[in-house]
Amino acid sequence: MTGVKVFVALTRREDVSEQYFHDHWRHPHATWGLGMAARRHYVQSHRIATPHLPAERQRYDGVAEIWFENVADAAAYNQDPVYRDKLAPDEPNFIAMRHVRFLVADQEVLVSGPGGADQDWRELDRPVTTKLLVFIDPAEAGWAGEGDAELGQALGAFRHVRSRPNPLVHAKGCFCAGVRELWWPTLSAFEAGVAAAPAAWERLTSQKAVGSILAVAERHL
Repeated sequence: MTGVKVFVALTRREDVSEQYFHDHWRHPHATWGLGMAARRHYVQSHRIATPHLPAERQRYDGVAEIWFENVADAAAYNQDPVYRDKLAPDEPNFIAMRHVRFLVADQEVLVSGPGGADQDWRELDRPVTTKLLVFIDPAEAGWAGEGDAELGQALGAFRHVRSRPNPLVHAKGCFCAGVRELWWPTLSAFEAGVAAAPAAWERLTSQKAVGSILAVAERHL
């Protein structure tokens, strides 16, 4: 996909249950959001608790991923009548607003499709996937290495993308150095990949991160 991708990392309100957070985010919040005119694609990544990531890193309950045609559309999304009249007033009902983190990013695709018998797999064709998102600590300036693609492949990831802050939007800095994204078709496939290549998993997740999330990624648009 071309265009600009916006990540919004979310933490639920302390007085809101996990079930309410995830269900309310799916509907009515996401249903309203589909009415935004400039939004090209919309994915909700709902956190799965996992022993494979340190508990202190699993600080986000979900990540909204929104595609726009260009930076101007992304920057103006909060002026959309749907966002202004429905989404913005609803956000404090289930989100801890002080913990929201926002990133406008440009992506670099390292691997897309696993090859072999599954060579026709595309995440755009799948309404639900298992996904890892790692928000890299700003101190990790050299986080994007030449061997990244091979690490993801060793873990059986079907797709691997690195996303970096857009320099125009984040000229004064960003809460993270970038986002690493890996996809598997199912949670079982993820578990099998980590079990088969523990050294690759350790290398992939050894960098400092301001937050990591293993999630059920649900494509709404």
